[in-house]
Order: sequence, then structure tokens, then C-alpha cells
Amino acid sequence: MAIQLGVSASTWRRWENTGIEPSMTKKQWKEFCSRVEVPFDQLPDYLSVPIEVSV
Repeated sequence: MAIQLGVSASTWRRWENTGIEPSMTKKQWKEFCSRVEVPFDQLPDYLSVPIEVSV
């Protein structure tokens, strides 16, 4: 999963083992949702998902 999300294995393990909320981009969250088969719009509201701004 770390490879698909573009994070190090140690970062992924830290998120997994310590319960620390992952700090991922919206693109990474969407990839994660795709991999675990959960619709992006069903993520809990308390997760901090950055808003992407188009310029």
C-alpha cells in the first residue's frame, strides 16, 4: 500500500501501528479508498483531507 500511495514503508507502518492520522493529499486518499474499496465520500468527516484549488 505504501508504494501505491507514494509514501515510505516506515511512514505507512507508523500510521498503521500508532493510530496517527495519515497526512495524505486528496489524490492519495482517493487511491487509498480505491484500494480498500470504500467510496471517497464515505470517509469520516474528522479526517483532514486537503482541498485542491485550481488556479
